[in-house]
Amino acid sequence: MNVYSIHILETAPPKLALVKDGFSWAAALFGPLWALVLGLWEAAAVIFAAQLAAGLAIGYLITSPEVQFVAQIGVAVCTGIAAGELRRWNLSLKGMVERASVLGLDGEDAERRYLEDHPELVRALITPPAARTSLGET
Repeated sequence: MNVYSIHILETAPPKLALVKDGFSWAAALFGPLWALVLGLWEAAAVIFAAQLAAGLAIGYLITSPEVQFVAQIGVAVCTGIAAGELRRWNLSLKGMVERASVLGLDGEDAERRYLEDHPELVRALITPPAARTSLGET
């Protein structure tokens, strides 16, 4: 089982996003490129700046190439660990609010479990726009 955080943007219809907790190999291996592919522009800038600063500090403070390599691996591991928080931060910049944490085998299972307990959200997600306006909702 994996842990997912549920983020909701209160619009009509509402928008729902899930973020998996845990280490991200893609973020660790590809850093800013991982963030850009996901549309996390601010996170890509933060990762790039952090990796650049760490690379300069490592190059300045450590003379052994082997130790420099290990230090760079450490920077990549930190990026993989921080990936979920960077995604949550980006969603909060877009106005999405974290509502809950849910266990699930995968993202679909976690979303299903959350929506089972929130039928009003399901109604808001599946109600056609014409029906919302005719019912007096905006």
